[in-house]
Amino acid sequence: MLKILTLLTLLIVETASAQTAMSTNVLQGVPKAHYGAFGGITPFPICLKSVSDFLGDPLDYTYAIVACGGAFRFAWDTTDWNGGNVDIALAYDDMERPYRQGVTALGREFKMLWREKNVWGHPGAGTKEDFKKFIKEQIDAGKPVISLGPVGPAEAGIITGYRDDGDTLLGWSMFQWDEKTFSEEGYFTSTNYWNEGDFVAVMSLGAITAPRMETKQIVRNAIAALEGRREGKYAKGVAAYDEWKKAILNAGEKDFAIIPDWGQSISMMCQGDATDCLVDGRCHASIYFKRLAEQNPDQALYAEIAEQFGIIATTIHEKIFPLLGGPHRGAEQHKAFEKPETRRAIAEHIDTMKAADEKALALMRDLEKQLNAKNEMKKELTFNIPFSGFCGTTFINCFTSAFLFMEAYAYKREERKPCGTATCDECGYCREDGAVFFLFDTMSGRSALRCRFDGAPTEPQKWILGGDGFYDGETDETIDFLFGFAGYEFRKFSDADAFKKEIVASIDAGRPVIAKVKTGENRYRVITGYDGDALICPDFTQAQKKPERAPVYDELDALWLFGAKIPSRYSVTDGLERIVKVMESNDAEKLWDGYANQMDFFGYRGLGFNTNDNNERAARLKRVADTMWHTFNCHNFAEVFRKFSNGDCAIYDTISDMKRLRDPAFKDLCNTIGGPCHGYTHDLAWSLIGLEECADWTKHPAQYFGEMTQLIIMQIAKNDEKALETVKRILAILK
Repeated sequence: MLKILTLLTLLIVETASAQTAMSTNVLQGVPKAHYGAFGGITPFPICLKSVSDFLGDPLDYTYAIVACGGAFRFAWDTTDWNGGNVDIALAYDDMERPYRQGVTALGREFKMLWREKNVWGHPGAGTKEDFKKFIKEQIDAGKPVISLGPVGPAEAGIITGYRDDGDTLLGWSMFQWDEKTFSEEGYFTSTNYWNEGDFVAVMSLGAITAPRMETKQIVRNAIAALEGRREGKYAKGVAAYDEWKKAILNAGEKDFAIIPDWGQSISMMCQGDATDCLVDGRCHASIYFKRLAEQNPDQALYAEIAEQFGIIATTIHEKIFPLLGGPHRGAEQHKAFEKPETRRAIAEHIDTMKAADEKALALMRDLEKQLNAKNEMKKELTFNIPFSGFCGTTFINCFTSAFLFMEAYAYKREERKPCGTATCDECGYCREDGAVFFLFDTMSGRSALRCRFDGAPTEPQKWILGGDGFYDGETDETIDFLFGFAGYEFRKFSDADAFKKEIVASIDAGRPVIAKVKTGENRYRVITGYDGDALICPDFTQAQKKPERAPVYDELDALWLFGAKIPSRYSVTDGLERIVKVMESNDAEKLWDGYANQMDFFGYRGLGFNTNDNNERAARLKRVADTMWHTFNCHNFAEVFRKFSNGDCAIYDTISDMKRLRDPAFKDLCNTIGGPCHGYTHDLAWSLIGLEECADWTKHPAQYFGEMTQLIIMQIAKNDEKALETVKRILAILK
């Protein structure tokens, strides 16, 4: 007994130790992020370099601040003194853009989670538990997290680890002054991070999936940041200079009052922040373009642009700082700044800097034109994957072909296996790529959908398709399942201003893009190239109602971009559970009863009730026949399970954990779905279509077609019930 108790005690101790270890994970050796690190004073590019270096992808600070747009930023609050004027989030009109741009410029996947009801007012839904989950997932994968907060204001910092299962965070902050909060690694530690400071967002540096950002795109982004404009209360780009000058010239006595917690006045803070922002940003912008000039001696504009940005940095160092007695913000600088003659002199230098930025902006516009003319943008992927002939360009059809391209599937026309028909209409039934379409159509739940007689969307249609019709839609939840089941990260874009950049970057990385157009039927496309401002699509071989041309940018509504290959996030059981959810809802809505009641001879609404209205009879049977065309999705459903019952399922082996259905225990169950259930429904659907096509309503026997139709419909209903029962049995075994 003592021995048993000793073993139990050891087991409890070991379990407790394991749980403690799992609740703590601190990454060692993340380079310290602080003001002045790497020769920079802008928090986000400092953090970006630190994390990138730690991940083994060395990054130059100059490239970091230029690529994210921080080198070209400048903003001024036109309503009041504002200590947040120079925050990098204000560089563009989209606060997330500098962070997204900085990470993707490294060729990395990017994810960002914004806090719900955050102090910046940016849309967000992240709870504390969401933040903990995000942080732990990244840290456990060996990746530090860039954060906005949590120590001090919402400036960029780095979270390098967690303790207490995420209730304590560790990392680097620009504002970790209190030594009591330091860990043994030197990191800050925070247990009340959700309530203290401004914790706004977290973001990750994902896998490297593309080359670093090209010069042309950096120039475009620089132009967008530097252009003069108003956004809300802020003047931005070159327009900010006049507001800065106006503010310091009109400053009153109260504006020079020292704020005890800051050790400086609000006017001195804004003045110092402005010069710090410009001297750091424009200095590194000048360095970046000088390097380009050295690498490209035949392009004179690089050197000219570098010169203009250099004028701004030099003006601050050699003109403005001497007027104040140095670059600091102490008593000497405050005393000098209070003098009207000092501020008037600074205002003249502000005009000089504005003129230099305006000149740089004009030169960059010329440069962009020359770069485009020199290297006409054209690239097309070698995309020869056919589409399924069982539908038009639905999302699933486009996704399947794009997926097969990503998987380097080699389509060989001569290897098609004839299906036995006299003629081939290229439907895809005999091809392996067709089998993959059937799989995604089935596991997503779409091939289990059924229609209402009155045409109103069913609850499963709303869940799977979003109520956009039986083929034209796919909900975000369904799309997430498809990418997750297939084993790919993805990003969705709805910002039209970013469409061209994202498409070009994806094609350049060798990845097709799935796009949705704004109007029409079959609204999805696969984009496989670009030619200047024109998009290139494949010919959508075999798809029904093929688009006649590639869309133009103004016609695009949304984009989906493939990311890194990852372990599948959804399993075969997840797919089968989706099928069960759809079929149980179909049964609960008694969809087939709705058809049977319309076709009954003796029922109040039946075909025989108004024996003289042949038009009504014809219309009802036509509705049944139209529904049967939709019900042919049972063919897709049957084919998936038929492949496992026949043992011809190798094409599925690398998709999620579909190999589990190879177990002999499933052979008869799969055969039941593929044959007696949906195989039978497929044949019955054809019989109703044929009946409607040959019905002669002028003859007396046609009055009895309703009863015949009713019997067939009820058999289809029984087939659906049997298929549902069989899927549940498969699920029970898998679990």
